[in-house]
Amino acid sequence: MRPIAVVGPTASGKSALGISLARELGGEVVNV
Repeated sequence: MRPIAVVGPTASGKSALGISLARELGGEVVNV
């Protein structure tokens, strides 16, 4: 699987989007 970067300002829903993508695509979330 190719990495997907989700970027944006604080409190814009990046984590929620990342978790949803990971569930749908069978990936994992890495917060840095």
